[in-house]
Amino acid sequence: MAAPALKIQYERPKLYPKQREAIFDPLDYQGNPARFSLIEASTKAGKAQPLDSFVYTPVGPKLMGDVRTGDIVLTPAGTAPVVGVYPQGERDIYRVTFSDGSSCEADGEHLWEVHYHRQKPVVVTTKDLMAWPKWKFSRAWVPAIEPAQFAECAVPLDPYLVGALIGDGALAGETIRFASDDAEIVDEIVRALPPDHVVVKEKNHDWRITVAGNAAQHREDKTHIAGSLTRLGLRCLSHEKSIPWVYRYNSVDVRRAVLQGILDTDGFVDKHGQPAIEQTSQRLAEDITALVQSLGGTVLTRYREVNGYRNADGDFVQCRPVWRQVIRFADASWCFRLPRKRSAVRPKAKTGNRIFESIVFSRRTQAQCIAIDDPRHLYLTDNFIPTHNTAGCTAWLFEQAIFGKRGENHQWIAPVYGQAKIAFRRIKRGIAANIRQSSSLADEPANASPFTFHKPNESELFIELFNGSTLWFKSAEKPDNLYGEDVHSAVLDEASRMREESWHAVRSTLTATRGKARMIGNVKGRANWFYKMARKAQQGSRGLSFHRITAFDAVAAGVLDMEEIEEARARLPENVFRELYMAEASEDDTNPFGYAHIEACILPVISDEPPVVIGVDLAKSSDWTVVVALDRSMRVCGFERWQAPWTETKARLASIIGRTPALVDSTGVGDPVVEDLQTVLPYVEGFKFSATSKQRLMELLVVEVQQHRIRFPDGHIKQELECFEYEVTRTGTRYTAPDGYHDDCVMALALAAMKYREKFPVLLHTATPAEIIRVSPWTGAHTFGD
Repeated sequence: MAAPALKIQYERPKLYPKQREAIFDPLDYQGNPARFSLIEASTKAGKAQPLDSFVYTPVGPKLMGDVRTGDIVLTPAGTAPVVGVYPQGERDIYRVTFSDGSSCEADGEHLWEVHYHRQKPVVVTTKDLMAWPKWKFSRAWVPAIEPAQFAECAVPLDPYLVGALIGDGALAGETIRFASDDAEIVDEIVRALPPDHVVVKEKNHDWRITVAGNAAQHREDKTHIAGSLTRLGLRCLSHEKSIPWVYRYNSVDVRRAVLQGILDTDGFVDKHGQPAIEQTSQRLAEDITALVQSLGGTVLTRYREVNGYRNADGDFVQCRPVWRQVIRFADASWCFRLPRKRSAVRPKAKTGNRIFESIVFSRRTQAQCIAIDDPRHLYLTDNFIPTHNTAGCTAWLFEQAIFGKRGENHQWIAPVYGQAKIAFRRIKRGIAANIRQSSSLADEPANASPFTFHKPNESELFIELFNGSTLWFKSAEKPDNLYGEDVHSAVLDEASRMREESWHAVRSTLTATRGKARMIGNVKGRANWFYKMARKAQQGSRGLSFHRITAFDAVAAGVLDMEEIEEARARLPENVFRELYMAEASEDDTNPFGYAHIEACILPVISDEPPVVIGVDLAKSSDWTVVVALDRSMRVCGFERWQAPWTETKARLASIIGRTPALVDSTGVGDPVVEDLQTVLPYVEGFKFSATSKQRLMELLVVEVQQHRIRFPDGHIKQELECFEYEVTRTGTRYTAPDGYHDDCVMALALAAMKYREKFPVLLHTATPAEIIRVSPWTGAHTFGD
């Protein structure tokens, strides 16, 4: 019998015109098809969340602004490492609310995996969702999650015991008591007690927990139940109860046991057969919600403010507000250990999907997006809501392989292994999403599984397709590993971050096959091979095609908003904006300020006006403590630089700063110094350096220098500014001094500039001496030596 004739149905992802021209239809200067297309691209639009939103890690929630490359984050099905962090500057942030009352924040371009009425999941932006008609929007939901895989850690008391005491314990007095008329609960508590602890019945259904012996030793060893509950913050009244952190962010077994203890003692089964609870602690209600969500369930919470009863005289007695919560899982019977409650639970056909309820503007603030090494690109954010991260275009290489011949090799080259692995998983998923097969034979299934047609190898990162061609995914970290078999097509992703030797290796594998290549990179100065090769293509080298895709091309295609671009132009340094958004290399290569701009800011002599703000960078190891003061016209009017013991440094700073507003480095060892200064100097403020805060600080200084608003004398400040460097990495923009050089003067100047902009948000006129109240030891002309 003849083999069935196969018909491949493939849908190319939507691209805008410049992308199609650069990737699929490149021409050289003579108008001939080009083998090699070099694409200088501006920074892609970010899919961002605010820096103060939570991302969940195995040890608990972490602020988005604190996430770094290499961190492990939770996904709907497990965990995944972060392989890229991309600061996005200030963005419009929207609050997305779901049917269970949970919500999170994201920008308008943030990606969501959305499920809708028996359809395949789709990936859409926040703004796409806002444009959906109400009937469609109100039927869409985000995917359910598996229980979050927090790391297991030791707990001071059995989790079921803690849950039971939260539910029905009287913990505020000297004696630990609980109430229960269920023998099974009492037995469970007895089994969970620490050594030497016993349960004593008092009256009716009241019980007391005490230590039978060695009470003093238990107190000394911190194993006494009363001391453990105190340290957990549970010796409180009912309306003050909560679930301690170590039990909320622990293993699945620990979290389940806590919830079972709470519901066995204080919960019930509602008329629909679902676990429910009513209590008077708002914090406990929030903790129960977080606990259930982390276990893959949902919670419906209702707040009842007017709550009470009528006494014997018929008078209404006001009680505390009540939070009523209904807990939903596909089968919630495990939420109870108590047999009579467990048996009353009924499985649900519908588990209460998190349906989109509303999207409204929330605020404008700093944001960033992250890339994770996960096939679905989903991570867990506020309220354990799964959201999507950045994904790139792999269409060209996909088509080269899918329509290639048996035995052909096609390669995706990334700067590091983690990025190669992301591309591997994206294309593997793209095959399942975009390839469909049908057969001309009646006995063949009409929609055979796409996995029939490709065999992915996760360990070695290759995909063997049904037509015999193979997709390889490799790292450029070791160029020698790129030599080998002939290659028919290749993509060099982020080529400007690879060594030239990597291109030499890839080029050699394309020789025999006359294979094609696409090289894509963000512009990064003029001292790299990718920039030089792009100039050759631009000047008319045969067989090379040059394309520049900027943020304005994305605006023209309707992908980005012009308002967003103009906002970036206003806030970013000129050369940084031109590199990231216009794909134009900086004349100053790695210097963020620009040598001509630095020269234009030089003062012939230091200002003799009194200071209005001061910036202080404190010495670390062999560094210098530097003090910079600015006058009303943003000119340096005071400069000191020294190395001395901390006691001398604190005394010297106190005498210099006086009552002048000062921003002082409070990172690490600087923290106690700032605290000491604040006890005697009311206008001292601390500034903690992190990757994010340093980037924000330096971008402010770059703008002031390039606008020639800040002025400083020749000498140490100028020398450090000229040596300073910046680098756009996968984790953001990194500002630093070269190895062996100091940046103390730059940091102090930047701190002074930030304090100045806090005090004077707009540029003011030049003040006369009579307008200034002299409140600092720096008065008159001052030139401070080294």
